[in-house]
Amino acid sequence: MSMDAVEIVLTAALMMKGTPVDEVHVMRKTVIDGSNTTGFQRTCVIALNGVINVDAKAIPILHASLEEDAARKMGDEGKTIRYRIDRLGIPLIEVATGPAITSPQEAKEVAQAIGRILRDTGRVMRGLGTIRQDLNVSITDGALVEIKGVQELELNIAGCGIRSSKTA
Repeated sequence: MSMDAVEIVLTAALMMKGTPVDEVHVMRKTVIDGSNTTGFQRTCVIALNGVINVDAKAIPILHASLEEDAARKMGDEGKTIRYRIDRLGIPLIEVATGPAITSPQEAKEVAQAIGRILRDTGRVMRGLGTIRQDLNVSITDGALVEIKGVQELELNIAGCGIRSSKTA
């Protein structure tokens, strides 16, 4: 684990009024799609219970974590799946919001606010491909769907919450 990456996540978490955890533990998330050569992704919770204010509304930040990036799927040809492993293991910041976002416009504003905080650390990469949001969309009286890897904030989806990952 890169101590520099831990410091960056901690800085961002404190900017979001998060409470640092007493001990950082490396956890393993099982990966079954082949995107990680080890079969798992390492992740560490760095801080909990933060908050950011967006248009005078308090948006809960459940956790700020450090993760490692996975390989990128490049193609699927029958039983053969091709991956590009150039980003495998690169540290990522994961910021998980609570279920307080109620409109596409608010989701965009929260994503922009998180992006500004990360940028204000002065220590994260910027540019196309360095940030990906996973949108958790709850449909009233219906299903919960996760849309992975959204890069365009202009994508309008009603009633979504954001879990944002940014390259550290």
